Amino acid sequence: MFWVDARDESEFAKGHLEGAILIPETDVDNQIAIPEHMEKIGMSGVNGQKLVVYCATDACGSSELVAKKISDTGFHSEVYVLQGGWKAVLASEREVKIVR
Repeated sequence: MFWVDARDESEFAKGHLEGAILIPETDVDNQIAIPEHMEKIGMSGVNGQKLVVYCATDACGSSELVAKKISDTGFHSEVYVLQGGWKAVLASEREVKIVR
């Protein structure tokens, strides 16, 4: 599974899931940005790996926009949105690795 953080750089810098790549909403209007970001994590096209996008909360909407753009490019076949976003990660009782 791969994680995509759709928040802005300052929020990402304060903490993110280990291994997550940053694709802020502001980058998705650039058609070249998605493939460039995906290549950073070694994803050169459609494969069987799940890709989960998250933003700050359900209300922010960035994760849905980024997930749709990734899907629309055909760059990845299994794209999901993490319900509750970063707020849900912090509130979760599951063990997750957070990088700060």
